[in-house]
Amino acid sequence: MGSKPHPEGHERDDDTLSEHELDAAFDDLALDGASAAGVAPMSVPAGASGLFQPGGVRDRIVVLGRRGSGKTVFITRLYEALWQGCRLVNGRFVPERQAQAGDAVRTLSARAREGRLHSELRRMAMDLDAGKWPVSTQSSTLIEIDITLDGRTKLLSAMDYPGEVFRTAFALGAQDAASQELRDAVDRAAALLLLVDPAVALKPGIEREEDAFGLVAAVERLRSMPNGDDVPVVVVLTKCDVHVPLLRAEGGPRALAERLYPQIFRQLGGTRTVAFASSATSVVRSPRGAVIPRKRRAPRDVVEPLVFCLDWLERVEEQESLECSQLEASLRRAEQLREEQAEDEREEREARVGLVTFWIGVSALLVGVTVATFWWMGKL
Repeated sequence: MGSKPHPEGHERDDDTLSEHELDAAFDDLALDGASAAGVAPMSVPAGASGLFQPGGVRDRIVVLGRRGSGKTVFITRLYEALWQGCRLVNGRFVPERQAQAGDAVRTLSARAREGRLHSELRRMAMDLDAGKWPVSTQSSTLIEIDITLDGRTKLLSAMDYPGEVFRTAFALGAQDAASQELRDAVDRAAALLLLVDPAVALKPGIEREEDAFGLVAAVERLRSMPNGDDVPVVVVLTKCDVHVPLLRAEGGPRALAERLYPQIFRQLGGTRTVAFASSATSVVRSPRGAVIPRKRRAPRDVVEPLVFCLDWLERVEEQESLECSQLEASLRRAEQLREEQAEDEREEREARVGLVTFWIGVSALLVGVTVATFWWMGKL
């Protein structure tokens, strides 16, 4: 990882939105049904129980995306926001705004488990602030971050990997170690973030076809795994600072995602996912005409997809805890009933024994009386 003077997948005309216009546009998009504030909570299906098996069958949030989809910048800006500590006001992360009375406020923070990873992510964030692009990821990296949401800590275990590995793993089905590692990560996904650049989908050609095929293959693999149907899948449209007019015209992030990748939503069943329009960093043109990151601008809808996944997993855990409590209560009640039944049977046996003993005694007494009576009569 490092810095490079050229953009990674960003293309921009001269009709660049100003920072104020961009923020206003994302505020408008936040009212769409695909935003964090407007998403109706998904009901957790009964089959979700067992999603977290002993030994950690599903233990990570996996980020998937082809080369140039913006994974490195997305993860960098996400960690930056979490490390500094962010507040979600009414479901959105807008750091420059103060919460008002009556607003719903949630706090979110994070810390990488390795100092080396923390330093690398922070250095890349500083490079972006300085108008430099991170170098594309050259090797697969496991990113483990402790996420604290509203005082409850969970492990975010994500993978950053070269975009070409996504192609070989899911579009080509290669058997090399890196491709297999990525497929294994999907097999263990507790939540899945699909990063897609609308610019790729809007251009006809083989890249678009490989992108769509690979994404569908990844989702199919996930759904074929045990409990795979219960894993939340979030489609994140990246670099949307350049696609605001298109998002407005299509009716929001989900409508645009469904038009660009209908195959994914058919595989997901239509209503089993959400979509976000994200801008990890907007861009401007340098004095020399190069497309560079806009300095010191807060990301838009980078934190919210993660929060959606965390909320989902928390609901699953709460349901599992409730089901475990109900099962334990049922087992305790069954054991209590067995003990009560055993006690009733014991008392019944004792009563029968006592009754038999009583009648034996009575019978013995009657026999004795009879014998005595005959003996006495014989004396007369």
